[in-house]
Amino acid sequence: SYTELALCHIRLGAPARARAVLEEALAKKIDSATVHLLLGQIARNAREWDRAVEQYTLAAQKDPSEPLAHVN
Repeated sequence: SYTELALCHIRLGAPARARAVLEEALAKKIDSATVHLLLGQIARNAREWDRAVEQYTLAAQKDPSEPLAHVN
């Protein structure tokens, strides 16, 4: 899946590739809380605070029961 591939890229230290995979998922209408959580994580690690907040907010909207969307 897109999220699994993105996680692999994150773990290998390739956040730009992970972001590209996740953006491709969004372009294909695969719009889940997990996609936004991972994009938020990438943005947070890059110190892109506004983008991280935006992605975590979208994740919380997609799945209000997802605790990570509320803690980050």
